[in-house]
Amino acid sequence: MSAAGLAVALIVLMVVISAQSQFFFTSGNFVNIGRAAVESGIPAAAMTLVLVCGELDLSVGATFALGGIAAAELLNAGYSGGLAIAAGLGVGIGAGLVNALLIVGLNVNPLIGTIGTQFAFRGLAYIWTSGNALSAYGYSGFAYLGQGKIGPIYFSTWLMIAVFVVLGFILSQTRYGSHIYAIGGSRVAAKRVGIRTGRVRASVYVLSGAAAALAGLVVASANGSASAQAGTGDELLIISAVIIGGTALVGGRGNLIGTFLGVAFLAVLQNGMDLVGLQSFWQIFIEGVVLLIAITIDEQFRRRRSREE
Repeated sequence: MSAAGLAVALIVLMVVISAQSQFFFTSGNFVNIGRAAVESGIPAAAMTLVLVCGELDLSVGATFALGGIAAAELLNAGYSGGLAIAAGLGVGIGAGLVNALLIVGLNVNPLIGTIGTQFAFRGLAYIWTSGNALSAYGYSGFAYLGQGKIGPIYFSTWLMIAVFVVLGFILSQTRYGSHIYAIGGSRVAAKRVGIRTGRVRASVYVLSGAAAALAGLVVASANGSASAQAGTGDELLIISAVIIGGTALVGGRGNLIGTFLGVAFLAVLQNGMDLVGLQSFWQIFIEGVVLLIAITIDEQFRRRRSREE
């Protein structure tokens, strides 16, 4: 879906929800929407680069959990909030490197490889915590990450916006970004013109792992705890936002503006379903239908483009 079309769809959705709930168009509700969007928004920004490059990462939900757990572990051991955040990001980078080794180094299919690491990382999270939540409450430096505000807006929302701006600039304005598009369009052609495809492909997995862990840190900070269950199912919501935003599943097409609108659309949809009291199983069904519609639109676009070529 184009950015303009998605923006119109978002406006229509907002009008429909506002007609059903008087609490939707309030400043407090929009602050909450922005805060809730962070969980999928930060990983979705990095996932855009992954999909544009023609890759796929289904391990982000489990990496999300590992990032928060690593930080909570260090906090409980008496280390500073800054070091805990660095440890969480380090775990995310490490998870990305594992994916890069499997997929780029050993030529494992990205779908199969990241399903495997998803289970491995989630299992590691449960082993690490013995299935128990770890406290991350009461550490002022770490708490600001998910609970602090700049003006009326949560710091985490500003952080998400900053991630989108930085990655959007990298993808659209740098040589590295053009290499990502080239590899997603045709890996063979990219190799022929001298692009180091292996390094670029590996780097997007590292970025994805770091972004997933960062989101896990934010949520652990906001909740005051970290759990092995955190982020379960988030990978599909994240990919949904990216595809809804116009990024092609087969690579070579996409941008961060579209993804941002996709994240906003799903966050508003979730908020609206909560406000009208829609039961959870209906919410899951509706989110699935939205994903199917987005995938169908993407496939039709791909076929049309193939016929034109």
